[in-house]
Parts: sequence; structure tokens; C-alpha cells
Amino acid sequence: VQTDRNVAWNSMCIGISSILDVENVGYHVPMLDYDDTPKKEVCNNIRDIQKRFSFGDAHLFKTHGGYHVYFFNDVVPWATYRDCLKNSSKICSGFSSQSLARGYAVLRVSSKYRTHDIKFKGIVSSSYASENSRPIPVRKKIIVEELMGLFQCAASLAQLFPWWVNPGN
Repeated sequence: VQTDRNVAWNSMCIGISSILDVENVGYHVPMLDYDDTPKKEVCNNIRDIQKRFSFGDAHLFKTHGGYHVYFFNDVVPWATYRDCLKNSSKICSGFSSQSLARGYAVLRVSSKYRTHDIKFKGIVSSSYASENSRPIPVRKKIIVEELMGLFQCAASLAQLFPWWVNPGN
């Protein structure tokens, strides 16, 4: 039997869901996951999605094995987000299938490795005036940024004090 004390520090991750909030049930901030896809292909796919769904700017984050994308300025009903997930062959298939099965998406904001592997890489600008744009998602953007900062700090502490994260070693 494994106790909490012996659980590896990276055996669980913390994520944030696409669900906007309890006051806006059924609405989502679109977020995407790409695995093993070159940045140029990710950006081209994002531009296709922006055009097709009239999404605004996309915030791009590099992860250990791919990219996370958030459309922080957009709020869309599940049907629109579902169509986005269903109709892009570049999005990670596991991410898409799990999101479609649950009815919402989750992207991790915490480390999965000994170093914090989620780094902001830039914004893919949209030339489309987003009809989905609302001020509400700013709160979600701030939460994501703050959580990533917190987990960057935690990963740094884990490197400095490895016995804290592997007490049995």
C-alpha cells in the first residue's frame, strides 16, 4: 500500500478546464493540445481554426512534447468547441477524444517532469474580429498564468531539495 508520503511528486498533475464558470454553464474557453507537432504546423492549424470559427488571438505555450493553446478572448458554446475538436487532425487525438467524452477539456498547468516544462512562446494573432470575444475569460487567463508561476516555483524547489519530493530516497 502506497502512502501519500511515498507518492512520486510528478505522479499527478493539476489542470484547468475549458468550462467558463458556473454563471455561464455550457460555455467554454477553447484550449487545444498538440503532441509531437512542429511549431510551424501548430501555428498553421491555429490559423485555420481562427478562420473557420472566427476565434481571436491564440496564446501559445511550449510543453515538453508539444504545445498548449488557449483562446483566452473567446467564449463559445460546447457545440462550437466540439466541432473545433472534431475537425482538426493536428490536435492530439487523446486530448480530443477525452474532451469529447467528458464534454469539456482539461489542460495541465503543473509540471510533469523535474523542471517546469510549460513556457509561454507567443501569441498567434488573429485577423478575424472575434464574434466570440467577451471580457469574462480574462479571469481564466490570470488563473492560468498564476498557476504556471506557482508550479515553476515548485519545480525549482524540487530541483534544489530533491529529498522533499522523494522522501524515501
